[in-house]
Amino acid sequence: GNLHFTTNNPLAAVQIRRLYDTEFLLTHSRPQVGTKFGGLIIVRSDSNIYKLKDLQGKKAACVAFQTAAAGCTFQIYHLLQNGIDPFLDFSSFVENKSQDKIVLDVVNGKIDVGFIRTGQLEKMLNQGLLENLEQLRILESVKDEFFYTHTTELYPEWPIAAVKATDPQLVAAVTDALLNIPANHPALAAAKIEKFLPAEDYGSLDKLIETLRLKSWDVK
Repeated sequence: GNLHFTTNNPLAAVQIRRLYDTEFLLTHSRPQVGTKFGGLIIVRSDSNIYKLKDLQGKKAACVAFQTAAAGCTFQIYHLLQNGIDPFLDFSSFVENKSQDKIVLDVVNGKIDVGFIRTGQLEKMLNQGLLENLEQLRILESVKDEFFYTHTTELYPEWPIAAVKATDPQLVAAVTDALLNIPANHPALAAAKIEKFLPAEDYGSLDKLIETLRLKSWDVK
């Protein structure tokens, strides 16, 4: 095969690394947030849900149970760590591929709870899909310096990986070129990336995959 380098959402990327032994070279760094992102659990601001424990018996939606990182699995993992099993404790828990729709369904009261990624609410505000953010509340947000409010821990952004047995000189050359790409390069702007940085530690995603028994969890 001629495929030497891949970039995927970090959940998929770590699964590929577990299965095919790829090597992570770099992590995307985005404007304002750097190399991290996370998940939010949102409710309507007039909702009686204030704490994670209030989620019992509520109607929830996320992007995809097995494959969405900050649109689902980060929140499932976070809830399990807090003694809540979304598959048992919600009255209904469904997949909805559109994060926009999840947010609007919460605003319109079709569901009680939505799982979305950091930056999603601001994106909708900029696009005019939301009038303001006062209609929503973020459950048990983490107090930290991160640019966006979030519920779950933060995880490393998309990595760039080299396929096993790729020529080490090619790997070194590509890594070097991407580390030194000029800041205003159109390719970066198109991908909404500020720069590339040496790969972060993705061990937290291995732990998540093993705990949730997602694809590749049992690879030795």
